[in-house]
Amino acid sequence: MKAFINNKEISLSDLSYNDGLNFNRFFDSNILSYSLIVTKNTFIKSLEKEYNRIKDEIQLDDLQYNELSDFSEINYCSFEKLLDNPEYLLNIFKDFLRNDFFKMLSENSNSKFVINSIDSVENAKEITIKGRAFIKK
Repeated sequence: MKAFINNKEISLSDLSYNDGLNFNRFFDSNILSYSLIVTKNTFIKSLEKEYNRIKDEIQLDDLQYNELSDFSEINYCSFEKLLDNPEYLLNIFKDFLRNDFFKMLSENSNSKFVINSIDSVENAKEITIKGRAFIKK
């Protein structure tokens, strides 16, 4: 995986992730853009099992309560097929998979930057996740 802050490559050890309730909230103006680039294979291996578990659980809920979800909208597709649905990939990643994915980042108390939003997940030759981060104080 490669990490970039304001389009400049950084070490993964300089990056951490906010898994708290204030994710996507910014309290000062020192906001930076980040992007992470990961191979499709690594992305799939790291999330497919959890995606299937969540998908199956939500499918049962959808049927039991006659509800619609992002999963039903894409016909409870495989994770690999999800990669070809940009809108649903972003929504499902943000809502259900982000914490599992960001566990790939080491818990480093010396990190300089904190990922605090997910604005896009793009599927091309590789998977690119973009959003906003802040400088760790």
